[in-house]
Amino acid sequence: MSNPERTLYKNCISQFIIRIDIDPVANVDFIGLFETLKPYYNRTAIEVATNYNLNLQSGETETRKYNKYHLYTNDGIHVEIDSLLKVIIFNASKYVNNDVYKDRMSTIISFLIVNNSLQSRRIGMRYINMFYCPSQSDISKILPDTEARYIKSSLRNPDISRSLAILEHNKESHYIRVQYGIPNRFYPSKITRMDLMIDIDVYSESPINVNEWNETIDSFNHISYDTFVSFVKPSFLDSLR
Repeated sequence: MSNPERTLYKNCISQFIIRIDIDPVANVDFIGLFETLKPYYNRTAIEVATNYNLNLQSGETETRKYNKYHLYTNDGIHVEIDSLLKVIIFNASKYVNNDVYKDRMSTIISFLIVNNSLQSRRIGMRYINMFYCPSQSDISKILPDTEARYIKSSLRNPDISRSLAILEHNKESHYIRVQYGIPNRFYPSKITRMDLMIDIDVYSESPINVNEWNETIDSFNHISYDTFVSFVKPSFLDSLR
């Protein structure tokens, strides 16, 4: 259950992503998973994709057909299952609290947990926040002073087409990557609109057993929130509640 005190009802999250990369040698019944999930989605599709691989010994290109499974809801949720890369991607176009993913990810994991030796090689959670700033001065209303000064100083160059800073943190059990600044939706044209992005990516590249996936995702959610709080001013954070 989500915590109302940590819920930002007026957030500007334009994209929320959970990605699970499964151990490439694992045996996974992706067709069974797709069939299990179908009743919970409004639309589904199977995409037949082609993988091209160059055989270095023969010099010939080998091709292989494989399936990508897509599931959609009417409120902006898209789940993609890649049977070749063994990747599951949950994508939502809006986010208020963990209700958006909790039941759907639990259904996926409940199906996969039958194979209790299954492991991930990477799990990640990503929040992309986009805030429209009518002017450069509005950047200072959102970002802390040091971060705001860095972005605003770069915008003094009239020819700049993108202004982004990247910070990466290496924790014991996970990594945190934060990108903030003006990505410029019209890149490579010059910046004419101040869309401020705060992009938070929390992930682990260590093997994690399927039994721990739900706990890992919940942990990453808390870490993402705490990271976001550290990148905005308290007054602006209050305006999002």
